[in-house]
Amino acid sequence: MEIDRITEDDRQKLRGLKVPIPKKEEDRLLVLRQCNLLDTQADESFDRFTSLCARLFKMPIVLISLIDADRQWFKSRFGLAAQQTHRDLAFCAYTILEETPRVMVVPDARLDARFKANPVVI
Repeated sequence: MEIDRITEDDRQKLRGLKVPIPKKEEDRLLVLRQCNLLDTQADESFDRFTSLCARLFKMPIVLISLIDADRQWFKSRFGLAAQQTHRDLAFCAYTILEETPRVMVVPDARLDARFKANPVVI
């Protein structure tokens, strides 16, 4: 199935979000859907990568996440049972705001205004 537009349902979901929306969100969603990765089965190559990152960086949780219209879906996860979260809870919802990709570092989410009220922050 070729995806050439987003739906009105997607637009409605975007209007209900509490997190900022990228300027070219409809274009980003089209490209995401055309990749055909959302809701696919686990993939050993992705899982090896998340496991390797967890060991190398000594992190208890490592995720490969895709930001859909109203959710963050995990293509691969290490140290977290959930398969997805609402987009309003996604740290990655902030990483996609930049037109020029860059690394986002959050030294302590408990002190960051964007994340301190997030229920996943301990």
